[in-house]
Amino acid sequence: MDKKFIKKLFSNMKCGVCGQSYEPTNINVLGHREDLWFLSVYCPACKSQGLVAAVIKEGKLPEVVTELTEAEGTKFSAAPPIS
Repeated sequence: MDKKFIKKLFSNMKCGVCGQSYEPTNINVLGHREDLWFLSVYCPACKSQGLVAAVIKEGKLPEVVTELTEAEGTKFSAAPPIS
């Protein structure tokens, strides 16, 4: 996993103070040990800074398990999301 991917992943994270999304330029990857990554984040909107420790594991996507038949699954996949 490269630093560019980690920055892109964390650009979806929002500031805990003001709720503004972080820009990749405001995310600094400090380092990692195996699956544990350390980042510093800065919010230009409210000028707050934070330290993030996250476990990010590589691997295949989890298998989707359902008891629905294929016809039932198709019916529900076209429905609007539950809010």
